[in-house]
Amino acid sequence: MIKNMKNRCPILCLIVSLFIIFSCSDRIDNYTAPSSSFSGRIIDKETGKQIQGQQPDGARIRMYEGGKFNAKDPIDFWVMQEGNFVNKALFDGTYKVIAEGPFEKSDTLSLQLQNAAKYDFKVIPFLNLTIDILEKKESSVVVKYRISQSAAKRKIQRRALLISNRPYVDINNYINQSPFINTNDISDSDLTEKDFITEITGLSKGVQYYIRSGARCNNSNSYYNYSEILSFRL
Repeated sequence: MIKNMKNRCPILCLIVSLFIIFSCSDRIDNYTAPSSSFSGRIIDKETGKQIQGQQPDGARIRMYEGGKFNAKDPIDFWVMQEGNFVNKALFDGTYKVIAEGPFEKSDTLSLQLQNAAKYDFKVIPFLNLTIDILEKKESSVVVKYRISQSAAKRKIQRRALLISNRPYVDINNYINQSPFINTNDISDSDLTEKDFITEITGLSKGVQYYIRSGARCNNSNSYYNYSEILSFRL
């Protein structure tokens, strides 16, 4: 009898273990993944244009669950370089939402999320930049760009003209050598509302290039502001 019980114990243990495993797997299979979405744009309050940026390490959206700021880590996600954002993996609920980036502090959004929501943050960028292609040559391009400040007049510390052979171009993605110019010792009045004309050499025919200007002013996160991206071939 004792021998039979010893033979049955491993079998009983196996049955119990399998029961526990399948019970847990049922609970896992029944778990519903977050699928609600929050999307929108970062817009210049004065011009109505989307604020150009970089992804990652540029502007981001911060969502605080429970409808209040607390010690719990927020849900963070990057804003795309054209100024759009979207997160499609959120739970329904109440959130406090802010946008952080190369602009003055945004308003706080109180969001009651159910399935999907859209919102455009209207902000004041630190800097505005424009860019134009003046001339395409045999192996170079001549570009004009301009920087203007917001009313806050933050000190302009750096300016740059950036080019890439991919559609993602920013301070971390460029192919031209030494594009950054330190402007700490230059008066802002000599940097704003002035045309900077630059020629980038060493380019190849038939290659699709992407170019934009960028500048950084004094801000705690060292954010850059950018112009739109222009594409061209020689």
